[in-house]
Amino acid sequence: RPAAAPAPTPPLAARPRRYSVTQIETLLRDPYAIYARKVLRLDRLDPLGDEFGPRYLGNLFHDILEAYARGAGTAPGDAQSRLRALFEERADAFGLDAAHMRFWRGRAEDAFARIAIWDAERRAAGAPAVLEGKGRWSFAIDGAEFTLSAQADRIDQLSDGGAYIIDYKSGDPPSLDQQKAMFSPQLALTGLIVEAGGFEELGVAAVHGFEFLRVIGADKAQSLAGAEATELMGETREGLVSILTHYNNLSTSFVSQPRPQYANRFGDFDHLARRRERLAQGGEE
Repeated sequence: RPAAAPAPTPPLAARPRRYSVTQIETLLRDPYAIYARKVLRLDRLDPLGDEFGPRYLGNLFHDILEAYARGAGTAPGDAQSRLRALFEERADAFGLDAAHMRFWRGRAEDAFARIAIWDAERRAAGAPAVLEGKGRWSFAIDGAEFTLSAQADRIDQLSDGGAYIIDYKSGDPPSLDQQKAMFSPQLALTGLIVEAGGFEELGVAAVHGFEFLRVIGADKAQSLAGAEATELMGETREGLVSILTHYNNLSTSFVSQPRPQYANRFGDFDHLARRRERLAQGGEE
């Protein structure tokens, strides 16, 4: 007989109280992955002999954009050449060999032309205050202490003192619908940390907007600002309290990918949860 899907219910003392903003998204989409990583303390190993791919490309662009933003205010006309120089200088360290370089150099050039214009527009409104910076916010819910952390790609301090949060994406950014449905709450959660003063470089600041910037491919930036951003952060705060309360309960189990519309096809712990076995039996659709 087919075994039932795993639904572990660890004791309260073993349940996590410290989450990153990306782990909150995982908790919403795949609670079992949080159980495996934070209760069983397992982690996925990188494959042996892994070749250059999207993950390494994303890391390369994060590194380039951080180095670029840390430089003195580069004139817009020189920005593209500076980005190009950083790409040529750092590509090899991220596994971009001569064969891959022929494929990606032209795409990188297109990206740098667009990023140079985007960066000039952003610098007209403020200046980078946090670059690959870590923030943390501790709070209590019904007497239980929790900590939420984030590593922000970039947070600009605007000329009016507000904060604007930016996250770089090498693939498609989450849609506004996914953000508003709380299944991609990363930037709104980071905003809560900002407004709690969790980033030392920035201090307490009101969040005036946030944006996912796609760095490779078509321009599919997703941004929210003003009243929309404020409203989403308020809803995200309520959702955060709700989800943490829900999983800080002995009767709540950590099941594997319970919502098909938000499932991850390549979950790190799908094999442990025997997800492929259930799919073969028609257990998920």
